[in-house]
Amino acid sequence: MARRMHRNPFDIGRSEQEVVVRLNPSWLTGLALISIVASMGCTSEEPYTHPELIAENAFEDTIPDSAQYLEPDSFGSRLDDGSLQLLTKDDIPRELAEAEMELEELKQLASDLYSDRMDVLARHTVEPHDTHPDFAPLLDGNWRFQVDDEMAVQLSGVRYAYQELVESTQRFRTKENQLAVYTEFFARLDPAYIVERNLPDKGEATDLSYEEVFELNRVIAEDWGAFRGLAAGAKPPGYPTGKEDEEGYGGGVDEAMYPVRTGIGDQVDFPLKWYDTSIKQQGGRGSCVAFAVTAAVELTIARDQGRWVNLSEQMLYNRAKQVWEGSNYGDNYSLATMLFRMIGYRYSFEASWDYNTSRQRVEFDYGQLYLYSCWADTMATPYSGEHCSDTNHQASMFTTTVGGLSFTAFVNPETDVLPDAGFGTGIGSGIYDPGVVGTFWAIAMLRLDVPVMISFTMPVVGLSGALVGQSEGIVQHLAFEPAGTGGHAMLLIGFVPNAELPPGTPPSPGVGYFIAKNSWGYGYGDGGYVYLPDLWVQRWARGLYTLSGVY
Repeated sequence: MARRMHRNPFDIGRSEQEVVVRLNPSWLTGLALISIVASMGCTSEEPYTHPELIAENAFEDTIPDSAQYLEPDSFGSRLDDGSLQLLTKDDIPRELAEAEMELEELKQLASDLYSDRMDVLARHTVEPHDTHPDFAPLLDGNWRFQVDDEMAVQLSGVRYAYQELVESTQRFRTKENQLAVYTEFFARLDPAYIVERNLPDKGEATDLSYEEVFELNRVIAEDWGAFRGLAAGAKPPGYPTGKEDEEGYGGGVDEAMYPVRTGIGDQVDFPLKWYDTSIKQQGGRGSCVAFAVTAAVELTIARDQGRWVNLSEQMLYNRAKQVWEGSNYGDNYSLATMLFRMIGYRYSFEASWDYNTSRQRVEFDYGQLYLYSCWADTMATPYSGEHCSDTNHQASMFTTTVGGLSFTAFVNPETDVLPDAGFGTGIGSGIYDPGVVGTFWAIAMLRLDVPVMISFTMPVVGLSGALVGQSEGIVQHLAFEPAGTGGHAMLLIGFVPNAELPPGTPPSPGVGYFIAKNSWGYGYGDGGYVYLPDLWVQRWARGLYTLSGVY
């Protein structure tokens, strides 16, 4: 509400400043002047009111340090124009209840879908040992994993395991998905192979049944004759010499580092080798899905347009949690869900909203959300990005006080859009059905220059030795069945058959290794990469996906 100034009737038409000046002769003392101005300009006002700023919507816990104060009228105006979203005391209990209901529904769906392969379902949905020294349960249902003495990451909980398994299987078994996979295959196959196999074009394939299109994809994937397997060759024009050369680079808050591989990924040529972008660091947040998807988009842009870009994972993860899921608590997200929801999503550059690693963030708390999210490496280094708050999505938080009650709200990202980097996304296609389809579909895509995103269950590291930060980056595949833990997501950028491995490299127990780009920084594995045996992927993958139509 605008403050009203009551004027002397003899000063009609004059400004408030002119009134003060005219009534300010030199003989008035400071106290007298204050009294006169106060009597003219400071009358009692009615308390500010707003239909949403009422007791039942008050924020009853201590206001987080990350919240910025707004005057009540400004706060109310931004609620009215939609640029702020009010957080009420009922929101988090509602979100918790909805998450519990969703989990029960997903369990039933999964039981129906996996009725003939319950061993696969059990493998991916067993909770970690809460007494294991490397794992700690979080109050939001996820898990904290201590990678080494200096780094801890967050793994997704059982709700996302069920969600990924259900959605990946449901999507894979649709004709629409099979046609999308076939279209991707067909566009990249050698013309001579197409003639040899008498493959139908996309229009002809549309008239086929689901079973017929699936069979076409199966034959292509398992037929090694379809693999071009071309050597990567020389660095293409425009290949960056460092992270600073990437278009949209944000200044290093995301700890980006250009590939420093020395193992398999450095010594072997593979089709996508020179189109990968810098290694990133997700820090203490469960945002691996945003990193896997963004890495796929960046690589595809480099492959198709010859532009190496650095896009904002922070913005994508914000959209996933705040807009598509509509939550403030609980980290992580389903890879299958993101690929469906982000169709047509427009990316911003990293420089528009730098990723916040939130290394100082403490365990989830229902009232305070994620404390100390807005600090960087140390509590003496505040995060300096576009937005921040103690939430999963980190949109800016604002607070005000009306009638002795405190209220909080977040920036609505739909009305606070960051600059468009000029890149949009198409549809994600599933190329894996756990327990039914093997890894040849993913191998075929990678040999045909198509990156593959993977969501997987991680075996208990301390028990199995898998995914430890070995300098050579090779993940051990074990004959026995170790306990599973939480979930993670990465990007597969290549596949190397055993016959093409560098001399002295231990062969995969299957047919070769997948080259996986992780988001745990360049100090992990082989410069940020790990090498996964194909049998390991077949056992632990929840979903494998490609992303078509990046434009």
